[in-house]
Amino acid sequence: MKRDEDKILTKLDVADINVCFDEIRKEINEISIRMTSLGFEFINKMGGDLISEKNKRFMNIRNSIQYRLSSILFHFTLLLDIQMSFQDRLDENPFDKEESIKYLILGGEQQYALFDSIVFHIVSLFDYLACLISYSCSGKYESKLKWNSLIKTSFDFNSYLSNSRLKEILQKWNNEFVDTLYNHRSDIIHYNMDFGNTGLYIDPIKNKVYLEIEAPYRFVKKFRELKNISKENKIMINYSVEWFIKKSLLATKDIINGISLLMDTNRKVPKEKEVFIFRKPTK
Repeated sequence: MKRDEDKILTKLDVADINVCFDEIRKEINEISIRMTSLGFEFINKMGGDLISEKNKRFMNIRNSIQYRLSSILFHFTLLLDIQMSFQDRLDENPFDKEESIKYLILGGEQQYALFDSIVFHIVSLFDYLACLISYSCSGKYESKLKWNSLIKTSFDFNSYLSNSRLKEILQKWNNEFVDTLYNHRSDIIHYNMDFGNTGLYIDPIKNKVYLEIEAPYRFVKKFRELKNISKENKIMINYSVEWFIKKSLLATKDIINGISLLMDTNRKVPKEKEVFIFRKPTK
């Protein structure tokens, strides 16, 4: 994908980074709560006992997923903190050319490092979800399965995923998002780094200089949606981070709902023998 050098592109960034952060934090908290309730569902539908080794292993995987979600938010927070830190440094002496260039180089490198870290945590999140699905739904209580192996299983007409809503969810998100994210992760781990354009923007009215860090080039190129957007826009790093974190969280919510449905279909514990009984509160 090559840009027309004479074409003026619109800068595409997050409108309000504080609103963006609050939305992501809220989504992660909601998923974490949903994961806790999924633990009760596993005991009721698959485990059958309040305390057991089966439950313990399930909770370990569930806790690992919650840890990855927290790590995503933590690294997003670090990214925003670094942006504010470098802006503060620029504001001290905005027109010192030597210092500005130094901050441009360091600020860009550190932001791309955190971008990569968020990618790594999200890919790990999907591997953990694959482990949870294998353990809770296959009937074999196998807890070591990578995402790509789970997707292969979903195409097996004789597997526990066949004819399930979860199978459709997994294949949909793999085709639309996760497989491309995995390929990008492999690319930056094994071959070479991925940076975008960086520059300094001078606002003469406010007498300020700003760092402008665009999304990593190959990352944008790999995703059709971002690639199309980039034909008319300069995609900034925060826009791309918001885009792929929210995609990941939406996929995670869909997958959790699919796990719940499949555990209900493949339940090992009759409803009358469920450990936990939930009733609607009386008025």
